Amino acid sequence: MNSARSRAILPTFRALVVVVVGGACAPIDHTRPEGVMVVVQEQQSTWLRNFNPFLTSGARWPSSAGIYEPLLVYNPMASEYTPWLAESYGWDRPAEQLRFTLRPDVRWSDGSPLEASDVVFTFELLKAHPALDTNGVWRILESVASPDDRTVTFVFQRPFSPGLLEVAHTPIVPEHVWSMVEDPVTFTNPSPVASGPFTEVT
Repeated sequence: MNSARSRAILPTFRALVVVVVGGACAPIDHTRPEGVMVVVQEQQSTWLRNFNPFLTSGARWPSSAGIYEPLLVYNPMASEYTPWLAESYGWDRPAEQLRFTLRPDVRWSDGSPLEASDVVFTFELLKAHPALDTNGVWRILESVASPDDRTVTFVFQRPFSPGLLEVAHTPIVPEHVWSMVEDPVTFTNPSPVASGPFTEVT
C-alpha cells in the first residue's frame, strides 16, 4: 500500500521540483530604478528627530551611514577599503603619519564645498567634546592638519596601524554648520546638512 501511495505522489513531487527549480533559474531584472528612494528608518515606538552622528543612543541609525559619510568604507567581502569622501590614502611614515586626499568637487547638501578644513574641524570637535569621541580616536591621535583644501594629515602618538580604521570610519560634518552649535553633545541636528544620499528628512 505504501508503494502504491508513493507511485501516486511521485509525479506531483517531480512537477513541484520543476516549478521550484525553474523559478529559481528565472532571469533577474537588474534595471536601475528611477525616481526618489524613500527610507523609513524608525524601529522604535516613538519618533525622535535626532540626526547627531556621534551619539551612541537616541540618534537615528541612518545618521552615520546614509546621511553623513566617512573618508573610507571597509568592504569585508573584498577585505579592502573603498575610497569614499577620500579618493586615496597612504602612510607618510609607516603606521604613524597618515595622509588622505579628498575627492574633488564634493559638496554638502546645501551646496557648500566639502573641504579638508571640514575633516580637521570634525576631529577637533571630537577632541573638544570627548563625549562625542565614541571611537576614542584621540586616545591614539597626536594631531590633524590640512596643508591644502584636499589633503588631511593625521599624526598618531605612536606607530599604530589599526588607527586607520578608526580615523577612516569617523563621519565628517560641515564646519560652517557645526561651528555654530552651542552644545554639540546635546545637539539633535533636526535638519541635517550632510554629504550622504539621504538628506531630506520629513
